[in-house]
Amino acid sequence: MKVNAIWDTGATDSVITRSIVKQLALVPTGRTIVRGVNSEMEVFTYFVNIGLPNRVMIENVKVTECELNSPGIDILIGMSIIQLGDLAIANGKGHTIFSFAMPSFANPVDLLDKANAINPKPKKR
Repeated sequence: MKVNAIWDTGATDSVITRSIVKQLALVPTGRTIVRGVNSEMEVFTYFVNIGLPNRVMIENVKVTECELNSPGIDILIGMSIIQLGDLAIANGKGHTIFSFAMPSFANPVDLLDKANAINPKPKKR
């Protein structure tokens, strides 16, 4: 099943909507408390497989069932998935590029080193 997802580094867990639960006839595996900015609620949890566009299949991921306030979005990919790989967002030449690789690379890119190499050093006063 192809769905639309949003990536959220501020979310601890990944989320699926009630619509996805119904379409896949999923059976809850438990319940948990979800805490948002202004509220908390008890929701169902499920274990699902999530395939990403880069041909990576993440199997047996625990997700919570919540309604997302983003029309057309079926899944929220939170840190439960993001922490499994390397996430990069770049904006070279005014063109934003988002990429995710899994598993993580042994030699991660340190953008601070690159920035320090091209930015002028502050003058001492």
